[in-house]
Amino acid sequence: MTDRWKYQIKTGGLWGFATATILSLFNLTDASFEEEFLSRKYLIKLVFFLLTGVFMVGYFSWKKKLKEANKV
Repeated sequence: MTDRWKYQIKTGGLWGFATATILSLFNLTDASFEEEFLSRKYLIKLVFFLLTGVFMVGYFSWKKKLKEANKV
């Protein structure tokens, strides 16, 4: 696995997991913990944010990292 993919998975995966979890935490006032975190809805949301994080956030942050490294 290349350094780019390792970086994208680490950065985008963390972003995706954090985003899905934080959004679900905001809904805890309306639903119970089991309904919010142990449901199919949360799993779908988590997969969506993980894929978005790895492929979009990870890619753009990798490009930014390369751009900054080339400036120095």
